[in-house]
Order: sequence, then C-alpha cells, then structure tokens
Amino acid sequence: MEFLFSIRVLVAFLVTYVSVASGNSVRLKTPAGVASLTSSTLAWQTGDFRPTPFAVPIDKDDPLSPVWCRAKRRGLWVAGAKEKHGKTCVVPFMNKVNELPRYDVLVSQNGSARLHFVSWHSFMAKPSHAIMTPDVLLVLTEDDHGAFMPGHLNPDERTAYLLNNGTVEKAQQALVLVEEEPMSYSLSDIVLDVSSKKITDDPVNLTSFILENPSDEEAEVSQLLTYDETGSQYWGRAKGTITALRVNVKNPARPPVAMPTPHVSLLWGIDNKIARVADTTVNYLLPAMSAVEVTVRGVLRHYESAYTGVLTSHFSDGSTQARKILSLHIHEVLAQIDAFYGVPYSLLDGESFNITEMVNPIYELTTTTTTTTTTTTTTTTTTSTTTTPLPTTTTTTPVPTTTPEPTTLEPETITELPNIIEDNRASEHLQPSSSHSRDTIVEAEEDSKRGSMMVEENTSMAVTNMIPGDRMISTVASFAATVFLALYAT
Repeated sequence: MEFLFSIRVLVAFLVTYVSVASGNSVRLKTPAGVASLTSSTLAWQTGDFRPTPFAVPIDKDDPLSPVWCRAKRRGLWVAGAKEKHGKTCVVPFMNKVNELPRYDVLVSQNGSARLHFVSWHSFMAKPSHAIMTPDVLLVLTEDDHGAFMPGHLNPDERTAYLLNNGTVEKAQQALVLVEEEPMSYSLSDIVLDVSSKKITDDPVNLTSFILENPSDEEAEVSQLLTYDETGSQYWGRAKGTITALRVNVKNPARPPVAMPTPHVSLLWGIDNKIARVADTTVNYLLPAMSAVEVTVRGVLRHYESAYTGVLTSHFSDGSTQARKILSLHIHEVLAQIDAFYGVPYSLLDGESFNITEMVNPIYELTTTTTTTTTTTTTTTTTTSTTTTPLPTTTTTTPVPTTTPEPTTLEPETITELPNIIEDNRASEHLQPSSSHSRDTIVEAEEDSKRGSMMVEENTSMAVTNMIPGDRMISTVASFAATVFLALYAT
C-alpha cells in the first residue's frame, strides 16, 4: 500500500509539474494544419509590483517603458501592459479597460529572445511565429503622437483591441509581435573550471590479428591496421537556447589533455557521438616460418568539467547576438592506442621463440598534436624508431545503401487457369477446391470415396442379375402357385 501511495504521489507531482511547465511556456502562431510551436527563449513569469528581470518592454528604446503582461478574464488569457513598478496588468476586454491584480509577465530568458514587429491588416493572414497568450496575439499600434497602444488580437477575428489612455480602441491594422529564432550558434572564449574536472580512463580492446612469415628467411611483415576512433562531445545546455541547433565550438584557450578535435560542428544541447576511421601500419621482423599475435588496445578517457563561454546566436539576416553562459562540458575520446605483441612461435611445431613480449605505442592524443609511431621489431633487439609526427589519416567511408529493385514477372511467364472447366464427365464428381493446386491427400480421399460408391453399386446389382436355371425354377413355381389358388377358390 505504501508503494502504491508513493506511485500516486509521484504521478500527481509529474502531472502538476508538466501542467505548470506547459502553462509558463509561450506558444507561437503556426499556419493551419501545422503543429503548435513553443518558444525556447520566452516564458511567462508570475509578476508583482517589483520589476521583473528580463521582462520584454513594449518600447525597447524607452528604459521606463511598460512591459508585456497577460491576465485571465472570463476564462481567456488576454494581453495588456504593466507599468514598471505597477501592481496590476491593464488589459482591454469587452470594450472596457480592466486592471487585474493577478498576472504573468513576458520575459526573455537570460535576454536570449530576438523580437520584432510585423505589419498586419484585416485582409492578411496572421504572421507565423507570432507570440500568443495562448488565446490571443500580442499587438500594438501608434497614436497620432507616436505613443504605443498595446493590446491583443484574436486569431479568429479581424479586429484588434488596444489601450489608449484609459479607453479601448479598435483597429483593423496593427503591428504583431513575432519571435525570430537563430539559424545556428557558435561557442567561443571557453574557460574550463579545472577545479571541478573529473577524469577517468577505461581500457578498451580495439582489434587483434596475427602476423605471419611463411618464407624460409627472416622477413619484415607489415599490416595496415584500421581502427575506429569513437568518442562523444557534450557542451551542456543554457536557458533560452534551442536544443539540437547547429553549434560551432572553438577550442578552449587552455585545453585539457586528450581534448577532442578543436573547432568542431556539433548539435547543441545533446550528446554528440563521434566516430572516425583511422589507419596506421604495424611492422614486425619475424624469423623464418613464424608468426606473432598482435592485440591492439586503447584508453578511452572520460572528461567532464564546468565551463564559462560566450554563446553567439546567428540570424538569417547576418546579425548576431552574444551572451555569456555557464554550463557543463563532457567528452569521451581515445587518448592512447598501443599494440601488444605476444611471443613469436613456429608455424611448423608451434614452439615459442626466446623473444619477450613487447608493447608498441601507436597513437597518443596530446594538448597540441597527435603522434603516430611505426615500430620495427627484430628477434634479437627491440628498437623503437619514432618518425616525424605524422597526422593520423582519417577516412570516413559511407556505407552504400543498396535497395533491391522490385522483381517483375515477364508477361509470357504468367499463366491463368480457365474460368470454365470443359469436361464430359458428370459434374457431381467434381469437388470444390480452395486452391488451384489440389492436395494429393484430398485426391486420395476422394478416390477412396468413389471406390466405395462403386462397391455399393455392384452389391445392389447382384439381386437382379440371374442365371437361366434360376429363371426356369421361378417360372414353374409361379405356375404351381396359380393352379393352387384357382383350385382353392373353386
């Protein structure tokens, strides 16, 4: 019972949380037939007499401008204006000005919203991405002196209701408040909080193979090693941002050890899985008729740390809007790859040679460069020759998608059964069949039935088929019976 009660409490909490969250979200106008949108940069926040941080002003050029607000009147959320230090939301409703003490204020989350006005008149459709309460659209117009008159417009009507010095004014044209979303982000000036960093290393097996020298002489055997550099990057979230929007990340000024490739293009707010294919050559000097087992292992490094940075929004008109954020960074990357060589053994009898096992570093990710080494090992001495740091060749080969073409039958291969069966035999011997190809068991049962019917017919015919002697006896008996009946009657 306690468990069920806890479940009920949890469900009630989630329902309440979802309803509250959805009630604070700002809906955007969409065309008919298109699913409704919710703003990622705007929200409705409960207001009071104090100034609300990041409240959206009606006149952005006036520091003392009233701010946008909404209040519920007769079951509808209607839009109006609230003075900076006012205690009520003033809304036009039913040709009257209403001052309502309970209201919400429209806020730009962390100042991230970009808003502008779109002209509208009664013969036009309402603009997309218009801000809603969600029952009406937020609109305004100017009076003869250039002062703004805020109000609202019902999406199904063609008349706007506006505030004009304590009275309600109707208008057939107005300016509709619209949100413009960015096209992409860029993240720069990243400073990682080293004091909060957390690093863990986990070993991973990448591949294993065998190098063989089947010749009669000592020879250097090489093999091209291909491996997957798997990893991930996550740069957190920030209030007032759009999840899964493209973001270009610039490398931190002081990157940690094993920092992923700088200046990458990712999706904001989600864990980006990164997979690259790299290759290198592994060489080993093997004795005649011998082989060695090679195992390639790596170190997968997990790094997480808080950071500060500048997130810049890029809009379609080429303008930008930057702000400083505090978020969390997490990445996983292959920090090191080593080749482990076992003891060489003979291909003839499997006996091991007197050569010790060895480890050859293949790949190491540092703060500045990626070092790839190629090592040649002899049977007597082990020499490591590190060449000039070579860039790891990264190739990504898309897997071709093969779609089989539909199989078509040639016209001459298609045959149809006739609709009428031409047969001189009695139709009662034909049995209905659900398939064009009759089952052999059914045919056998029908043959046995037909055989039993023939036996019954032969049995009934045995009474009428008589030999000539039997006919003579029957005639004499009939004559005697007739004479006897005649005498008896006399």
